[in-house]
Amino acid sequence: MCSDVRVVPARVPICSFKFGDLDVDISLQTPDRQSPLPNTDLLRAYSELDPEVRRLVLAVKCWAKHAGVRSSKDGHLSSYAFVLLVL
Repeated sequence: MCSDVRVVPARVPICSFKFGDLDVDISLQTPDRQSPLPNTDLLRAYSELDPEVRRLVLAVKCWAKHAGVRSSKDGHLSSYAFVLLVL
């Protein structure tokens, strides 16, 4: 079910793979001070305010991916940055 597993060079190593139709990125060796949980909690709280928030965020992320402008390793904004811009 997983395919195309690779480690992407970044400030901290990122393991990137597809799980079915889902693109998954997992950061490895993240220092404790950079816990992703507050960011996850923030995004969850916004998405629970209104179901349309989640749909809008997904639409913008999809647009950015297809436009080729969603990749911090290529000098573009990260996926998370696009989410914050939507919010």
